[in-house]
Amino acid sequence: MLEITCRGTPYEIGLHHGYNAKDLIRENVTFYSQFFQDWSKVTWVEATTTAQAFLPYLKRSEIAMGMLTDGCTTVAWKTDMFCVAGQNWDWDIAQKSRLVLQHIIPVDGTKPRISQATEAGLLSKSGINSKGVAVFLNAIPQRGISLQALPIHIALREALEAVTREDAISRITELGIATAGNILVADETGGTCLESSHADLIRLEMTAGQIAHTNHFVVRHSFTPSEKFPWPDTKPRLDRAAHLLEAYRSELTAVTDGMKCIEHVLEDEDGFPAAINRCNADGSNSATLFSIVSNLSRKSARLRLGRPSAPEGIWDLNPAEL
Repeated sequence: MLEITCRGTPYEIGLHHGYNAKDLIRENVTFYSQFFQDWSKVTWVEATTTAQAFLPYLKRSEIAMGMLTDGCTTVAWKTDMFCVAGQNWDWDIAQKSRLVLQHIIPVDGTKPRISQATEAGLLSKSGINSKGVAVFLNAIPQRGISLQALPIHIALREALEAVTREDAISRITELGIATAGNILVADETGGTCLESSHADLIRLEMTAGQIAHTNHFVVRHSFTPSEKFPWPDTKPRLDRAAHLLEAYRSELTAVTDGMKCIEHVLEDEDGFPAAINRCNADGSNSATLFSIVSNLSRKSARLRLGRPSAPEGIWDLNPAEL
């Protein structure tokens, strides 16, 4: 995985990212040009033209059925001893080679420093900042776009520039999210899911200190979704994650390392290959491309490239030390 550290103004940070990841960005343009054509019957020229409506909040992936069709499982757990959160990010196996581990050091010293895993050329995805605010993204493939709200990857970056979970939630709630999706925002005080559609945004809180999400709406929204369960494995993965979290909670007196518990949840292969720990098999190109777990109390995270049961690389993220 390409690892880059970007310093300076927002323009300088973007320039540094683009210069160092330029070859991967070109590959991503090629990949998503074909993806838009296959998924939404939209050419790249048409996509870039349509995207102008999002100025100044430019993000092109909203064009493709509201969100890209990646699959992800996200979990968080808070006790009196720890607060941890993490996710597996699942997508086309070819995109693994186009991932970037980006560290951001703003010239504005009032803004947090950030460590995040994202696709080359994308503003943001999953990561943690130096204040201990972490974000994780779940796609929900439902049609509909609002041109008066934040594209979802910009909402992720907005959250990563916040100083607390509530600050991040306030920013996103005020501006809204343009498409369907779920953003888990967490810090040492707990985790909150912000489940959005093009028409509304609903805040979901922890139950008994735990929360999980996959790739479907778990609450009713102000419109009728095109599909209740867009992928057959999304509800089984959510049920499995909730079951595993509950099993750990019932044995809390024996739990000493919340990070390891969450990592074990994300390594689960029940329902293989379409498991929490997904594998590209049975004709599917989708697999877990990275797994990230944050220790919110310590303001740190561990990133594992590839399927977490057989990581191809491991990085310890400590943005406060950048």
